[in-house]
Amino acid sequence: LKSMGVNSGFPDVVIFWQRHDVEADRWYAGLANELKRSDRSNHTTPEQDDWLAWLDEQEWRCGVCYGAAEAIGVIREYLGMEV
Repeated sequence: LKSMGVNSGFPDVVIFWQRHDVEADRWYAGLANELKRSDRSNHTTPEQDDWLAWLDEQEWRCGVCYGAAEAIGVIREYLGMEV
C-alpha cells in the first residue's frame, strides 16, 4: 500500500457518505474505522490515532472495530440499514 501512496496509519475502512445522526443532531462527512482483531490482541498505533483524531476534527465519524461482526454492525448502523 505504501508504494501506492497510502500514508501510514490511514484507516482500513473509509466510506465517503454524508450522514445525519438524528440523536446527536450532527452531520458526518463520512465513516472511518480502523479494524483490529476480535480478541483485542492488537491496538492502534500512534499514526492511526493521529489519523482518526484528524478525521474526527473534519466531522467524520471515527472509531476502532474489534472483529468483523463489530465492523459490519457499525457500517450497517451508519448507513441506516437494519442491524
